[in-house]
Amino acid sequence: MLGVDMNVIEFAWLIGRRIGSMARIALQILFASWSVCANLPAVAGDGASWVSSGVQITPTAAKGSKLEKLDPHIDKAPDFRADHASAISVSADGNYLAILTTGVNKRFRPTAPVDPTTGDVKSEAIAELSNEFIFVYRIEGTRSLRLLQVLTIPNSYYGLSWGPSQNVLYASTGAGDSVLEFRLSAKGRRWIRSHEYP
Repeated sequence: MLGVDMNVIEFAWLIGRRIGSMARIALQILFASWSVCANLPAVAGDGASWVSSGVQITPTAAKGSKLEKLDPHIDKAPDFRADHASAISVSADGNYLAILTTGVNKRFRPTAPVDPTTGDVKSEAIAELSNEFIFVYRIEGTRSLRLLQVLTIPNSYYGLSWGPSQNVLYASTGAGDSVLEFRLSAKGRRWIRSHEYP
């Protein structure tokens, strides 16, 4: 079994006896993957590293890829870039790609001087810089994306999906505990928020 140490499996089984059969199976798989990875070289010849799940990760990107910062194009803050892209979704027809940011795009301004005794700073969120974003791209060929629109939502939580056609996009709101629906306008140029499902 790929050089898995049987003592590791027996140990996982003994622990698992106390916590149930499903947990025992999960622990056996976990300990087995650790044991398998322990027998593999830490770094492969191409610079890739093995991780505990038995797959490799590399410090380099796929050939031809490029890293771009997510610029929501905010006039009052031209240097602002969105953080934490958390979900990506491609439309069913393969023509559009959407990227959702989640959770940390909050910027604050001080509302009072620093308290000299505690060092505390009172602040408030800057509304136009404290949103999450959906970046909608047009997929052009096999290697090119063109930014079409940046949608602003008050908060989000990882949920992003296209409807059966390219005309509807859904995003979860996290703290809002709802799903937002965006529809492509009649002229087909902009996605417009059309509904909020509780």
